[in-house]
Amino acid sequence: MNMEVSRRSLFSADAEISVLGSLLLDAEAFSEVVEVGVTPKSFYDFRHAAIFSVVSSMYEASMPVDVVTVFQHLEAIGEADQVGGMAYLGDLAYAVPSAANVGGYAKILRSLEFERLWYQSAKDIEEVLVSTECDDHADRMGRIQMILNGAERVEREGNIVEFKPALKQYLEVVDERSRSPELDGILTGFEFIDRRFGGMKPGWFGVIGARPAMGKTAYAMNIIKHVALKQCKNAMVFSLEMSTDELVERMVAAEAKVKLGLLKSGKVMTHEESMTRFGAAMTNMSKSGGQIFFDDTAGLNITTLVARAKRYHRKHGLGLILVDHVALVETSLKNEDENAKITLVSRLLKKLAKELGCVVIALSQLNRGVEKRPNKRPVMSDLKSSGALEQDADWIQFLYRDDYYNEDSLTPGQAEIITDKNRHGPIGTDYFGWRGEYSLFEGLKEGDRYESPREEKENFV
Repeated sequence: MNMEVSRRSLFSADAEISVLGSLLLDAEAFSEVVEVGVTPKSFYDFRHAAIFSVVSSMYEASMPVDVVTVFQHLEAIGEADQVGGMAYLGDLAYAVPSAANVGGYAKILRSLEFERLWYQSAKDIEEVLVSTECDDHADRMGRIQMILNGAERVEREGNIVEFKPALKQYLEVVDERSRSPELDGILTGFEFIDRRFGGMKPGWFGVIGARPAMGKTAYAMNIIKHVALKQCKNAMVFSLEMSTDELVERMVAAEAKVKLGLLKSGKVMTHEESMTRFGAAMTNMSKSGGQIFFDDTAGLNITTLVARAKRYHRKHGLGLILVDHVALVETSLKNEDENAKITLVSRLLKKLAKELGCVVIALSQLNRGVEKRPNKRPVMSDLKSSGALEQDADWIQFLYRDDYYNEDSLTPGQAEIITDKNRHGPIGTDYFGWRGEYSLFEGLKEGDRYESPREEKENFV
């Protein structure tokens, strides 16, 4: 049977023209359009997206919006000819008799935007099903669920919810927690830390700060290893300082408990006991249910970083993204100081976490001022551009090793993980064994812990 299948378009030129025409006739209609959730991404036609972006910036700056002023603004940024010039803007305004129905036009745009999102998700699911990268059926289903959850989350974002339905939804969350008392979300693999966070949840942005040689990259890679090997979730590492080979080497050393020196020299092959552990670790890590993607591009721009993270999340479903470290991420800002750049990077990483519904962790160097104090345990003000990171982060941790500064330290081989901000739980200090030769952090038993002067207290910011 030869049947002709009809296909509908996932965009409406009429609706896009009607929204823009309404805004050119009455700028006050902008608030109604924004309330529906329309953004430049809601427009399929790139010309319309560019015009709406300009109208948005003009409205936010309290500038008058009409055909002439929008044209002048487009001309100033060199985009007037690309969108059709004054003639096309005039056609847009002429196409709509009034702005009375702009809310209805905006809803059409938003609905089609979601449908394009679901269409892309369907294509991503098809790619997962036919891809040879997945290990088994469970892996494929996990990735598909991530894609579906991501699309559903985007469609829910920005909706205004009344109190009673929100209360009912919260009751369901508590009920689910009571039936599943185990920690959920992304786990670090360190019991004390996971208790503090209750498991890191989708959309969280965390910061790990330390002076050089404290072990912050090792700590972060220990977490990455746990997420991939134990939780079978996918992760992506943007390393702007160390190469992929160096990071993998550290992960292998930590998993096998083989000295880094033996791996770097290749002598592990002649050391029977280490070779046995090395072989077992390689086998164990190769069977990991989660994938780790490394990007060690030096001088990576934040725009490129975000774009790559989104692309890999769409294809593979990422549970965790690590950026090492924020000060090395480039921006498009010209002649701006380091604080302005870190502020921009911090804001975009927090936005990325929320948009993708995954956990984003950024590593940060601390100011040299910490070295001048008698007590060198880091505090929030030691963070570079501390204001931006402190504001954006859901949690902030610092690393401190007393034996690094004091040869006669009473706690050799011990590291302190200081949680100085935690929006969802208590702050305080947890104690770990530091095995630098393995690039490994290990939990200490209660009796092994040395209590620092830092107080344990609740801090729900």
